[in-house]
Amino acid sequence: MIRFALLLTLTACGTRQAPPSTPDATPAAEPAATPATLPSGTRTPATTTQAAPPAPTSVVPITGLLSAHDTADLPERATLDAHEDPVGSLVWIAKHGDPLVIRARAMHALGNYDDEPAVQTQQEAVANLEAHAILVASAIRGLAARGLTQGDESYELILKRESDTDVRIIAAVLVAKDSATVE
Repeated sequence: MIRFALLLTLTACGTRQAPPSTPDATPAAEPAATPATLPSGTRTPATTTQAAPPAPTSVVPITGLLSAHDTADLPERATLDAHEDPVGSLVWIAKHGDPLVIRARAMHALGNYDDEPAVQTQQEAVANLEAHAILVASAIRGLAARGLTQGDESYELILKRESDTDVRIIAAVLVAKDSATVE
């Protein structure tokens, strides 16, 4: 009973370590991270099989901006541009950040940029049938925010997800289709 209360208290306080007397005390098989490569309080997702490349210097402050409680408080492009290499940081966060909501917000924020790495990251997420639905939907919304033209590569890639079974992806596809211009 005391172990359970201690475990419950530690969990409620946000610690990630179990008491030494429990079977869960063995270290998790997650990739090692250093404070220099990850924002405070974040970790590389357990699904990552390769070590993440070094994080750009602006990952920490941009992650903080993306951590807003209300989506109305998310940063606009001008705020992101105040940081060194915002596109590189957003790409890194979209691919390696944690938790998933921060990755999704970074994926959507890439829609503010026409740079090749931004577009490519979003297109890769849309094309990846194994990607989480929230990431795919955010990538679709980001591509749509940039502006789509019927027939362009991003638009055609989005249409391939039209028959997806996840409602979040379908809703994003419908928004993208409605916002696309006809040539």
